[in-house]
Amino acid sequence: MANGEGYIRSRSKGSHTITIYLGKDEAGKPLQHTTTFRGLEKDAKAEMARLIAERDLGVDLTPSKITFAELVKRWEEAHRPHSFNG
Repeated sequence: MANGEGYIRSRSKGSHTITIYLGKDEAGKPLQHTTTFRGLEKDAKAEMARLIAERDLGVDLTPSKITFAELVKRWEEAHRPHSFNG
């Protein structure tokens, strides 16, 4: 990465890949966050700046990897009817 923060790569008309640097893991391997952005290049630059600002504020941008079963379990817990004793 040229500036150590991130870069944008144009893919096709109106599609860009944004990659930002997140630091290094325990083994010293660089960690990156990559996302696809659809829109104008100037808007992709603004999105990259937003992601860098979130990273600098401590927002975890690393994608979480959970199984489908865990996702369903979390959804069921969040949407379970609550009983009220009243």
